[in-house]
Amino acid sequence: MSDHATYVAIAYAIAFLTIGGVAARILLDYRRLKADLARFGAKGQREDGGAA
Repeated sequence: MSDHATYVAIAYAIAFLTIGGVAARILLDYRRLKADLARFGAKGQREDGGAA
């Protein structure tokens, strides 16, 4: 493998790991926010269906 091909392979690997990390962070944050909203909504409900 030439020096240029090695550089390209390393650059692609770094880009793949970076984009994968960002995507994982977004998905984890989405799950956390969804759970927080569900808890927030449950606290705001009254038995008669009206908002607290």
